[in-house]
Amino acid sequence: ARNSDAILIVLDNTRDVISDYEEIVNSLEENGVLLKKPRGRVVIERERMGKTGIRVTLMGKLLDATIDDIRRLLESYHIYNAHVKIYGEVSIDDVEEAVFENKVYKPCIVAINKAEVDIEKARGEAEKLHKLLPDTPIILGSAKLNRGYEKLGQIIFNILGIIRIYTKEPNGDIAERPLILKKGATVYDVARSIHRDFIERFQYAKIWGPSAKYPGERVGLNHVVEDGDIVEIHIRG
Repeated sequence: ARNSDAILIVLDNTRDVISDYEEIVNSLEENGVLLKKPRGRVVIERERMGKTGIRVTLMGKLLDATIDDIRRLLESYHIYNAHVKIYGEVSIDDVEEAVFENKVYKPCIVAINKAEVDIEKARGEAEKLHKLLPDTPIILGSAKLNRGYEKLGQIIFNILGIIRIYTKEPNGDIAERPLILKKGATVYDVARSIHRDFIERFQYAKIWGPSAKYPGERVGLNHVVEDGDIVEIHIRG
């Protein structure tokens, strides 16, 4: 569970749904896996190759520190190449805790299976679970009848924070297949996904799509891209 991108909890509607759910959640929390979304969270993606330095993407608020404080903290732990993503309200202690990965938040989906056995009971249990985890998608389904799970793929796509970025060569066509990146990715991540040399040879990028202020906006490596963006990277020859 700690190494997963998300957790799917499948509960049996013929059993005590709430009791089974609480047992699973307690087991996860004992091992430092949280399902309730914290006030803020920190993701540290360590770079294994090259000299990229410490990059910080701020998608929230630092309560008691600056970006330079984060860099100094990581360097004190001999972390010199990493991408730090800040979501929500975060303290310097939260950043330090993320270094050791003592606690990790995982987005979650709850599926109540065998809903066809007693649909009213399933709906009642879903209401109780919604109060415990208001931000968690709850599905009522039947594997036996193959019903209720039609939107599961889209739900997974949404909770994983996946975005699709389409690349384009200068004066060329837009790629049919997108790059699949995590929400909060930057032009740096796009360039690295294409080829590591693109970072060293990078000049600028042009953006079309939701993150662009205007079509073809010229941006740098730290520009945060959004789902559906088209990115054209210009490099030195």
